[in-house]
Amino acid sequence: MDNPLKYFSVLTDPRVERNREHLLEEILLIAIAAVLSGAESWNDKAEYGEHKLDWLETFLTLPGGIPSHDTFNRVFAALDLEEMEKGFEAWEPGAKLRPSVRQRSDLETFNPPFRHPTRRHNGS
Repeated sequence: MDNPLKYFSVLTDPRVERNREHLLEEILLIAIAAVLSGAESWNDKAEYGEHKLDWLETFLTLPGGIPSHDTFNRVFAALDLEEMEKGFEAWEPGAKLRPSVRQRSDLETFNPPFRHPTRRHNGS
């Protein structure tokens, strides 16, 4: 499997540099892995990171440890949706952000914020 982070290299980190405790690409990777493993809420994503810490440390630097659920929420709420959609489209051709994600209402959970053309998602 390709590293999905290469498709999201266009994302601009919206955080003030002096306040960055976690690397954006590591937040993204943990969130993507958590969603692919069934995580639904920001709490689920943070718990996934804690449970998989030993494994994640084999390829991530995690300078601030595992991000909290609040960190996941704040970072995803501030990301540029057009940049995010471009990343998903590059990673999974045909994937589209759900209309509610474009309006940020579904970005609260990032579960997952795209619609695959051949898979059904609840609530889609």
